[in-house]
Amino acid sequence: MPPGPCLGSNPNRLEVRLAVSSQVKYQMAAFWAVSIRELHMSLWRTWSELREQTRLSVIVDSAHCQQLATNVRCQQPHSETVVALKSPKPPLLLGAPPRLAYPLVVFMIRETETDELLHPDETVILVNVVHLRDPVCPLPTSILAQYLKQASGQLSCLKQLYLATGDPSSSDDGGSAQISGSLSLAEPVACADSTGPLLCTDSVLQDCPGIEQLCVVCHYFPLSRALLPCRHTCICAVCFGEFL
Repeated sequence: MPPGPCLGSNPNRLEVRLAVSSQVKYQMAAFWAVSIRELHMSLWRTWSELREQTRLSVIVDSAHCQQLATNVRCQQPHSETVVALKSPKPPLLLGAPPRLAYPLVVFMIRETETDELLHPDETVILVNVVHLRDPVCPLPTSILAQYLKQASGQLSCLKQLYLATGDPSSSDDGGSAQISGSLSLAEPVACADSTGPLLCTDSVLQDCPGIEQLCVVCHYFPLSRALLPCRHTCICAVCFGEFL
């Protein structure tokens, strides 16, 4: 599945721009002013139910949003491209916080054949909840939350991790670690049946063999464990086991 859209907005708020990439065939659907309650209830539905709904119509019922922003199907895997969403008309009127609706919700849904079987851990839906700055709530435009749905039905919340890259041996020479790419923690949503958090890397790190993400303890095995609650990713599975 795509690592998720990067967000940008026109200073005049005439459009919202999403930088999108994908490694699988997918459908993208975006909605303005989505009911918070209905969104979270729908995310707990099974993948088979959600897949069938997307084939028949759209993933969010028209009664639970102001309007559809875009719905593009049968998108082939591609590198990063920019998708522009025109601001809704009439403008969004969400009222004062706490609000009952999210300004913008973007779904990236994996497209599969009817009889295609997926591994339970495969990502099938990526949900991006977006805040748009307005006069009532002047916080900067940003992604409020990202949710990852797996074929098993598992629902997780993606959280950014802290990852430094560079040559560990250069630290004694005054070299500083550089941030490169991104790493996210797929943290199971409360009450979800889960085997534990998952680490999700983006293509920047996967496609750069020269960048070694090594354990800070042994400097040999790759990073695979994050420390909570600080979310620093700095240790491998072998060394992590020694601390237990």
